[in-house]
Amino acid sequence: MSSQHAAETAQERATRVGIRVLIGVEAGRRATDLFPEVLSELAPSERGEVVETVYAVLRDQRRLEAAVNAIATSPVRPRDRARSWYVAQLVLRGTFTPEAAQDNLQGLDFTRLPSAYEAVLHGLGFEARLALEHNLPEWLVGALLQDHGPVEGEALIRSLSHAPPFTVRTNRLKGDRQTLAAQLLAHGVPTSPTRWSPDGLNLDRRRDVYGYTEFQAGAFEVQDEGSQLIALLVAPPPKGLVIDVCAGAGGKTLALGALLKGQGRLLACDVPSAEKRLEELGRRARRAGLSNLQVVITPAEGAWPEPLARLEHKADRVLVDAPCSGSGVLRRNPEARLSLTAEKVERLAQLQLRILERALLLVHEKGRLIYATCSLLRAENDGVIERFLAAHPDLERVPAKEILGKELALGIGDGEVLRLLPNRHGSDGFYAAVLRYRR
Repeated sequence: MSSQHAAETAQERATRVGIRVLIGVEAGRRATDLFPEVLSELAPSERGEVVETVYAVLRDQRRLEAAVNAIATSPVRPRDRARSWYVAQLVLRGTFTPEAAQDNLQGLDFTRLPSAYEAVLHGLGFEARLALEHNLPEWLVGALLQDHGPVEGEALIRSLSHAPPFTVRTNRLKGDRQTLAAQLLAHGVPTSPTRWSPDGLNLDRRRDVYGYTEFQAGAFEVQDEGSQLIALLVAPPPKGLVIDVCAGAGGKTLALGALLKGQGRLLACDVPSAEKRLEELGRRARRAGLSNLQVVITPAEGAWPEPLARLEHKADRVLVDAPCSGSGVLRRNPEARLSLTAEKVERLAQLQLRILERALLLVHEKGRLIYATCSLLRAENDGVIERFLAAHPDLERVPAKEILGKELALGIGDGEVLRLLPNRHGSDGFYAAVLRYRR
């Protein structure tokens, strides 16, 4: 911590850092990229509050902005926009009194903020109200209501305004969930077992766990329960050949490696723009004790390069964790809410089909192709699978209950596909379907 800010109180310091993140987001950067740069200025005990407050602002940006404009005695200057939203959020949650807020921003009557915050919703139609209340574009609200029905859709939309759980996955190669829970409790971190995943623990709140000796030793990874369940649905066979063609940061890849018990062969692939994330995946794999992982950078289109070219029609499992709208993880990436468009979703659906076509070339005649997204939209989920199956009558779905058992499959879907909804399951929103050649 620099001496320049030594006289600040903890709350003043946290507020300054939080506003700095929001200003960066306004300039087009992602909050997740900014946090590592600025949180070092805070004590570990202060960081969680800043992260939660920033995300709360981003989940509620449109409504906060409308309320701030309503209490302004003069137009809010562009340079004060982010500060006004952050301070308003602190007032609404009771961290700041209106008087303390006045000291941070002049020209805003914060005593009127609670009533103004409620008043901005009055007179709006149902979908417009939901969109403003939950900081979503109206087209997305309409799509979610249409895809999931009016009752489920509204519950789903409302759930996107809640903070997500902070979940970790036990690395089976290094220990078991019960032992990890005891280790975390020794750090003063209470946990509870996840409902569906046998490897997950929900922490009581977001915490900076990356410095714990257990994390450094590879005993666990931070991973949402839904992401863990997709790895279970892949169900890699013992000593099998498993390829993750859109590995990204590799959370599911690492979970697959643990399920393989470090045996067999596991390839993590992605395009050149993901090279840094794949490099980090290599480091994470070594920490996790995985010796059977190979990282491969592939072109976005065209023939598979080596070593994938030699593995065509040989893989037991091919996972396509496809690029998607991310509508199922908007609680974690709220800055993406207002940038989504219906046109972008349609372009993504076309890309998803192309990736599936390419991935199918790798699947053994008795293997499986697993398609997954973190989307809540039918256009990217069932719609893509239906179009792909129509183009490939030699393929069929593998019912999820055939892989996971009826009880679990019905708990996290309809028995045929995995369909996780934040309002029902507490996890992020995920979809996954398993395909194979007809027998």
